[in-house]
Amino acid sequence: MPIVTVIVPVYNSAALLRRCLTALRASTYSALEILVVDDASTDESPEVAREFGARVVTLNGNRGPAYARNRGAEAAGGELLFFIDADVCVHPDTVERAVRVFQEKPDVSALMGSYDNQPGDPFFLSQYKNLFHHYVHQRGRHEASTFWSGCGAIRREVFLDMGGFNEGYGRPCIEDIELGFRLRATGHRILLERSVQATHLKRWGFVNLIQTEIFGRGVPWVALMLRDRSTVHDLNLSWHSRVGTVLAYLLLLWVGWMVVSGQALAALPVLAVIGLGTASVLLHDRTDRRTWRELTVMGIAVTPLIVWAVNALTPAAAPGLALLVAILAIHEDFYRFYCRTRGICFAAGVVPLHLLFFLYSGLCIPLGIATHYQDQRRARKWATGPGAIPTAPLRPISAETLKRRSLAG
Repeated sequence: MPIVTVIVPVYNSAALLRRCLTALRASTYSALEILVVDDASTDESPEVAREFGARVVTLNGNRGPAYARNRGAEAAGGELLFFIDADVCVHPDTVERAVRVFQEKPDVSALMGSYDNQPGDPFFLSQYKNLFHHYVHQRGRHEASTFWSGCGAIRREVFLDMGGFNEGYGRPCIEDIELGFRLRATGHRILLERSVQATHLKRWGFVNLIQTEIFGRGVPWVALMLRDRSTVHDLNLSWHSRVGTVLAYLLLLWVGWMVVSGQALAALPVLAVIGLGTASVLLHDRTDRRTWRELTVMGIAVTPLIVWAVNALTPAAAPGLALLVAILAIHEDFYRFYCRTRGICFAAGVVPLHLLFFLYSGLCIPLGIATHYQDQRRARKWATGPGAIPTAPLRPISAETLKRRSLAG
C-alpha cells in the first residue's frame, strides 16, 4: 500500500479543521499521513491539528494556500499527495478510491475528485453554489484539462518536478488550474474521477461569492488562457455556459431597451420569473424547505406579481420571454438536477442566480484581457510577474531539518 500524505493548508479555521480531520480519521485507507500546514493562524488551528495526531508545519507569515501546499509537499513522506481544503470532509472511501486509480493506471499523474450533493451549510446560497460545483464536476470530461486542490491527488515525484503550485498567487486563486495547464502541456495525464467525493462545508455570502467568482477565478483564468494561448471547453467553460452568457447579455440589453423606449411594462413577465426565484431564495432560509409550507408561503407572496405580469403581457414582451426560455431550455438538465435534489421551489430560486452567473462570467472576459496585458507589461519591466511559472523543482525537506527550523520560505 503506497503511503498517502494528505496536505491540509489552514488559516484561522479551527472549527472547520476539526470536522475535516475527524472525517480523515474515519478513512478506510490505513497508510495515511496527515500533514496540516498552518499559514500563520492566530486561532487554535495548530492545537486542533496536533490533537488529531497530524504533523504540523508552521509558517512564520501568511503567504496563501499555494505557498502553504508547496511547503507541505516538501515535508511529505508519502508517494502520493492528496490535497484537500480545511473546509472539506472526505468520505470514508475517498482516499482509497483515489489510490486504486493510481495503482490501476500507472500512466496517470494526477486526479481530481468532486464535491458531493450534500453540502454542509444549509443556507440557500451555500447549497446553490456547492451543488453547482457538484453538477459541473459530475458532468466534466474524464480526461481532465486541469487540476483541483479542493479534493485532488498527484504523484509526489511529479509534483516536485513540476515546481509545485505557482507561488505568485498570494491568495486563494487559480493556482491549481495553472498547475493543471502545466501538467497537460508537459504530457502528464489527469483524470476527473467522479466517485472520489468529499463534502464542502463552506458558507457562501453574496459579496464573497461575487468577489471569488470574478477576481479569484474568472479574471485570472481568462488571463491564464491568454498567457498559454489555450482554450478549455470543459467544466465552467462548456458551450452551454458560453451560449448562456451571450443570451443573458442579450436579455439584459433587451430589458434596458424596453425601459429606455418607454415600454417598461413589457419587461414585467421576465421580471416576474426573476422575482419568483428571488422570493424562493428568501423563503428557503426562513421556512422548512422540505414541507408544503414553503410552496404555500411562496405562492401567496408572488401571486400579485404573476397577475400583474400576465396583465402586462404584450407583443413587445415576446423577445424577452424567448431569450429567457432559450436560456432555461439550453440548461434544462441543470435545472432538472436542482429539481431532483432540492425540489422545484429551490430550482426556481436558482434562476436569478444562474442569470447573475452568466453576467459576471461575461464581465470576466474584458477584465481578464486587461489583466493579461498588464501582467505582460509588468513582466517586461521586471522580468517576472504574478503569472510567472516556477521552473526550479521543489526539494524534499528532511525530518531533521524540520525539527531545527520552521518553514518561513
